[in-house]
Amino acid sequence: MKHINIQSLVQAYGSLDEKVYTKYLNYYGIDIKNEEVDDLKSLTDNLYADTNNNNIFNWFFVGYKIPQIGKEFDLLRFGKDCVINIELKSDSTHEKILKQLKRNKYYLSYIGNQQHNLALPDFAG
Repeated sequence: MKHINIQSLVQAYGSLDEKVYTKYLNYYGIDIKNEEVDDLKSLTDNLYADTNNNNIFNWFFVGYKIPQIGKEFDLLRFGKDCVINIELKSDSTHEKILKQLKRNKYYLSYIGNQQHNLALPDFAG
């Protein structure tokens, strides 16, 4: 799995034909649903409107999996002192989202860095 600029992923989804887009996803080892890319577009649009720093879109792992336990994270970014975990949810209950974020926090707590865990509906308009 390779890190990626999430704006590039959104742009590839919107501009590449399906065959080329599939190759793009395979190259980066990404397994993502189209609905999740739509949610990701909402996130990037909102962040882009709030900052002039395009570097915040770099170094994300999309669909990161912990093979030993089969746990998948939608978006992860590992920084020097923190971990950002974003769950892309377009159809779920508030309770299910909170439960998943708590589980994710537990798994990521072993890294020892400060965590920022959130779900995309908090950004969606």
